Amino acid sequence: MMMLAVLSSCELEKSENGKLDGFWLLTSVDTLSTGNSANVAEEELTWSFQGKLLQLRKATLLYYKFPDFICEFESTPTSLTVTKPIYNDRDENDPAVEDIEVLKPFGINSLEEHFTIVTLTRSRLVLKNEQLQLNLRK
Repeated sequence: MMMLAVLSSCELEKSENGKLDGFWLLTSVDTLSTGNSANVAEEELTWSFQGKLLQLRKATLLYYKFPDFICEFESTPTSLTVTKPIYNDRDENDPAVEDIEVLKPFGINSLEEHFTIVTLTRSRLVLKNEQLQLNLRK
């Protein structure tokens, strides 16, 4: 009886992110004003969504030379807003990102970035803002 009471009091966190959840590789970045496209797949820049957090990191064996970041995000079926980026560095108490330059390789150009979700399938994510289109794959 006691075990039943304990189990019923536990609440499992359920993600409402649907197809957005998971690990995404940034494959290319299109600059809308010029029409130029940069293939960035070999840079192994990843976006990983879980719960209400987004981790941005370089997924190589040498990633320790490149900081990774944690952001909060909010999404709807047609939009994604990324906010409150911090360095994922427990030794330094996870300091807030102040210089946006460190996030630019990931296609994020402001400390509060708003994207339109152009495409979201189980294997493809396309995000667009006024300047860039980001193409990601799972």
